[in-house]
Amino acid sequence: MSLLENANTLSALLSKSQGWLQENGHSEALNDLRKQSAILERAKSSLQLRPMFALFGPSQVGKSYLASNALSDGNESLEVLVGDEVIDFIEDINPAGGGTEATGVVTRFSINPPLVGDYCVKIKLLRLLDVISIVAEGYLTEVNQGETNELEYHFNSQISQLQIDSRKLSENDIKDLENYLNTQFKDNYHITMLSQNNFWEATVNSLGAILSSTESIVNWFKILWKDDLHVTTMFTKLVQALEILNYSKDCTSKSELIKRDKGQLINVKSTLNFMGQYPDYPMPTNYQIEVDGNVITIENTILAALTKEIELNISKHLIDKRSFLKNADLVDFPGARPSNRYPITDANNVTSLFIRGKIRYLFE
Repeated sequence: MSLLENANTLSALLSKSQGWLQENGHSEALNDLRKQSAILERAKSSLQLRPMFALFGPSQVGKSYLASNALSDGNESLEVLVGDEVIDFIEDINPAGGGTEATGVVTRFSINPPLVGDYCVKIKLLRLLDVISIVAEGYLTEVNQGETNELEYHFNSQISQLQIDSRKLSENDIKDLENYLNTQFKDNYHITMLSQNNFWEATVNSLGAILSSTESIVNWFKILWKDDLHVTTMFTKLVQALEILNYSKDCTSKSELIKRDKGQLINVKSTLNFMGQYPDYPMPTNYQIEVDGNVITIENTILAALTKEIELNISKHLIDKRSFLKNADLVDFPGARPSNRYPITDANNVTSLFIRGKIRYLFE
């Protein structure tokens, strides 16, 4: 059996065991098993991905140019295949850095055949789990933590009878979120208090009700960033956009959305301006994309914020000179930067919290 087949077998056993523990009231053991199940699901997801060589490091050290040199044919520039177009990556897609950070999404270069038709750019989207994790991490890392005595750590643990919409979140996702925040912020008083006061257990028990509307999602998870007004406003807009995207894991777009002189999807300034507060940055502009077979309209800046990865296809003839491409992709991550440690949040810095959290989260 393959690793993935073994993982699927183990996953089925864990699911069956959780059912028995729940029926027989073994809550502590059930909680432990849910944590292990969440870890297994993450491993299963990784096993289904194509292997990759990752480029990650400080911002503005030339990772995109390294990718271009590694994938170009001799002295020629890196050309990517987008539908029926051949596009120069450095000149027509990659943002000009000018000494500052340039990209806000992961770029995957692959020999997979390009999509045909108008909607020819493959885009992987952040899930609700990712957005909650990123916003919480951005706040907890980038903002100086003040007193938390005013917070009330009391959570209703009544089990909801509403069906859980797994497109949005699953019980495993909640355990994944718990594991992630407890690992990243193990010495954070606020995160410790949430665990000690059964926030995660209450979340699992109430998940059906929590996911019943955008408002209830926001009202429940805003405690993670201490209900900071600016962060909660930003999170609300992100969840509303996920709703527009039908909580899909991916979408496709026309080539114009990724071009430097049009949609500027990979430009970090597009992500930074999804709240529309910077008039000199790419302004929110409506573009059409295809989601689950349906064409919808969405602003380029909010889509940039919710984009995990775009895939750019390169010619298979490069395998002759770059043999690693036969079995792996080359993946360029946005550049890392040190924390800013803002004393407070405001309308101008709130999206900076998001991009810092996003870059760290995507690589981790």
